[in-house]
Amino acid sequence: ILTNGTIHNITIATSVSIMHLGQIYLPRAKLWWPHTHGSQPLYSVELTFRSLDGKSDDAVDGNNNNPTPAIHESTTQSTFGIRTISSFTHPKTKSFALKVNGHPVFLQGGNWITTDLFLRYSNSPKRYLQELQLLRNVGFNSLRVWGGGIAETTYFYEAADQLGLLIYQEFWMTGDNNGRFAGDYDWPLDHEAYLHNVWDTVKRLRNHPSLAWYGGGNELFPIADADSGNGSGGVSPPSDI
Repeated sequence: ILTNGTIHNITIATSVSIMHLGQIYLPRAKLWWPHTHGSQPLYSVELTFRSLDGKSDDAVDGNNNNPTPAIHESTTQSTFGIRTISSFTHPKTKSFALKVNGHPVFLQGGNWITTDLFLRYSNSPKRYLQELQLLRNVGFNSLRVWGGGIAETTYFYEAADQLGLLIYQEFWMTGDNNGRFAGDYDWPLDHEAYLHNVWDTVKRLRNHPSLAWYGGGNELFPIADADSGNGSGGVSPPSDI
């Protein structure tokens, strides 16, 4: 159990690529909620890695006979919230619905394509905060990030975390160029590169409490059906994606 203010010394074999450090214990932790249902408490964790490899960037010590160990240090920090999200079929509407922390949430939102086509201001936390604040002010508690665009930036998600907005993030496919109207049902061209990007994106976004769920893309046909409007009945995305 890792607790605040404690230091744990761990020996790691040089061949290890993944190391499980333990669990973080937060006494009396507060839950994160969409703004329509509660507050948005956030927590931060900082991890510092230091190593002594026995090699020296300096020649010798003052006695000219003992090498000075080289110290390597790297620090990473992450902000997160504590919440659970689950889906269910609503008994009255028979449609997809969400629960946050065990409570049903009525989603009120819209579609986010991006307000800055060339991402000129993608490094501006203030801009994202102001734009998402406008959407919160009109009553939104959720946003769908369109699959024909990008996986939104870290600043976007940090703003959503602070403002209590639930995000539906689609991956980067759309029926406009995946065989239905143009392109090919086998797109993307490089499946391996696409899946590597998916892996990196999931790891980048997974600690944001605002991230509610992922979607495969926009207007796709994962099940072949000639009557569904997809012409020849092609499948998109491809079966290996």
